[in-house]
Amino acid sequence: MLEGRLLRDRAQTFRRQQAWDDANRDLLAAVEAFERAGEPARAAEARLQTATRLASEQGLDAALDFVDGQMAILRELDARKYLARAVNLRARLLVNAGRMKDALAVFDASDLDMTGLEGEELTGLGLRAYAEQQSGRLEAARGSYLKVLERSFRRGDHHGVAYAFCNLGDVEDELGLTGLAEERLDAAIDLLDELRTRVAGGAMERTRFLDVQISAYHGKLIKLIDSRSPDLAFELAEGFHARSFLEVVEGADRSGGSSGAREQAVGSEEQAAFRELMALQELELREGLDAAGQERLRVAERRWSTLVREARRLNQDPVPTVVPQSIPEIRAALPEGTGFLKYWVHPKRTVYWLVTRDGIKLTQVPIASSELEARLERYLAPLRSLSRAEDVALRGKVQEHLEAGHELYRLLMEPLSRDLSELDHLIVNPHDMLWHLPFGALVRELPGEAEEGQPRPLFHEYAAAGYMADAVDFSYVHSATVWATLRARSSPAAGLLAIAPSLEQSEEAFRAGWALDPLPSAQPEATALAERWPGGRALVGAAATESAVKELLAGRRLVHFATHGRLSLEHPELSAVMLRPGAGEDGLLQAHELAGLGCAAELVSLAACDTAMGQLSRGEGLVGLGRSFLLAGARNVLVSLWRIDDEATSRVMDAFYGNVAGGLPLDTALGRAQKGLQEGVSRRTVVLDGEEVSYAHPYFWASFVLLGGSATDVNRPVGIAAAARTPPAQR
Repeated sequence: MLEGRLLRDRAQTFRRQQAWDDANRDLLAAVEAFERAGEPARAAEARLQTATRLASEQGLDAALDFVDGQMAILRELDARKYLARAVNLRARLLVNAGRMKDALAVFDASDLDMTGLEGEELTGLGLRAYAEQQSGRLEAARGSYLKVLERSFRRGDHHGVAYAFCNLGDVEDELGLTGLAEERLDAAIDLLDELRTRVAGGAMERTRFLDVQISAYHGKLIKLIDSRSPDLAFELAEGFHARSFLEVVEGADRSGGSSGAREQAVGSEEQAAFRELMALQELELREGLDAAGQERLRVAERRWSTLVREARRLNQDPVPTVVPQSIPEIRAALPEGTGFLKYWVHPKRTVYWLVTRDGIKLTQVPIASSELEARLERYLAPLRSLSRAEDVALRGKVQEHLEAGHELYRLLMEPLSRDLSELDHLIVNPHDMLWHLPFGALVRELPGEAEEGQPRPLFHEYAAAGYMADAVDFSYVHSATVWATLRARSSPAAGLLAIAPSLEQSEEAFRAGWALDPLPSAQPEATALAERWPGGRALVGAAATESAVKELLAGRRLVHFATHGRLSLEHPELSAVMLRPGAGEDGLLQAHELAGLGCAAELVSLAACDTAMGQLSRGEGLVGLGRSFLLAGARNVLVSLWRIDDEATSRVMDAFYGNVAGGLPLDTALGRAQKGLQEGVSRRTVVLDGEEVSYAHPYFWASFVLLGGSATDVNRPVGIAAAARTPPAQR
């Protein structure tokens, strides 16, 4: 019995971590344990937890048949609590499949009284209310949501209260109860803002909680816009986008960084302790433990419990209230020739505001978010992959691809073309899937008819197109308030650290199972960069260990990583830049480790693949390495949106740092480096070996984007003269 409960609970933990194979293995073992213990009801309930996975692998009908079989067992056993879970699970599977009327039929056909089973009763009410709302039974949905609201208040379940408030607002709006709907939305926003400050799990969990809030903000923002209050709508969106990031920053600033660092450290220790505990429990179940092993298991359990309590204690500290900047404050802070462009992707329309020193302008585009995402994918897919790009070119589809980029320009930029023509710098605050888009790669002008003549390199058509990067220099940030906070940071006066480990042939990489492509000119690039900068230092080869980097990171104005990146979409706090292991470190400098390192650099360059990427939060954008370096104290971070080309990266980095040394602002330095690359050619291809390829394709030059607060400042390093550029490295 105890073994079955332990396995079932561990399976739930694995499911939360999306480790499905581990979860399924433990659930099946739990079923066997419950059956051996003579607990058929518990065995059936454990089997039910595999239904969602079954639906994704074998289809909905197979999952429903499976659930029906377990329900028959539970009904025969008169196991009322577990039967209630089975009824709710069947309804949830149908709701997830969009079959709302069938989900309602599950509740209508069930003669099970869930009174007294508070958790299951509330779950069932919430599912019923949502299915009624989606199937157009609005009066019934309103009644069900009111029941959810009443029972959630009674239980002290604030998440249930907020959920009911949000959806009540939508339902009552559709019923024509506009005033009441607005009151519901305001109440939901206030309650959710309060709840977010007390979410356990630290910065990452508060960021994820913003995704719960967005439905209330969607409704309120559109109401403000439709009531002709675009400025109030902007300030609402600005506060939403600023929340989680600045709560972490201001909380760390109040405690000198110790609270944020300790919270991250405890989180890291807790993960390690959890893995150790799981390994020992697995060993106990599989082989058994001797007396010494049993003692290690008890010590591991106590250590993990202690760290969990410590994490909860840290997360009970009050989170500072963030006061977003007003429109007049933002306008006054913008340098001459600079605009701030803020987007909001609503399910039924996309909204954006351009703020300049002269005023604010609202634009609305009536496009569903699903359609916008589809159009983004049509343009971005050949930008993320060289093989996809070559496939488009070889099939003669370049013009069609460029037209997809031009259509995005017409949606997202063209209505502001007259205003943008007066700007040199544009700070973009994307939203939702727009974080995946390098706005400089939007096609402003399509190429004309190509002239017949000499053979041209692959992708030559892209050189004749006009891009937004030709018109304005870009940087990106999470909100205007975040931009102002980052811009106010101070950085060390001088010093550069360039890091390029040797990984692909190292014994440690082999043992860790890292399958890595060689980066032949990463080390020469780092060495040359350090030699050009007074006080520069290079960590290359075996010397570029994680422990050495951690010791040297603080106090450097510029930090350059030329290495591989490791992306974790499910757990962005585990995304990492890859270094050499040693001295007790695993060689993965992970996002969650950065808070305690004191990185106050003017610029951190992550010249590795996918370093901008991470889990997409509708509140915080891409949650990964770039954001983590900013939270750790950096003023700007240069990151990549896809897997980068080795040779092209070398050329861009060489030109970029030469421009910075010459005194150009960071965004201008990057823009000129990218435009300079477009004039070059390469012979490195995927499909056609040795074919000459034009670097004008955005795949080569548009991946790198600048996050931060100093894109419009002159970042000329102290004591640096413009250095003679070294020949570009050949990768």
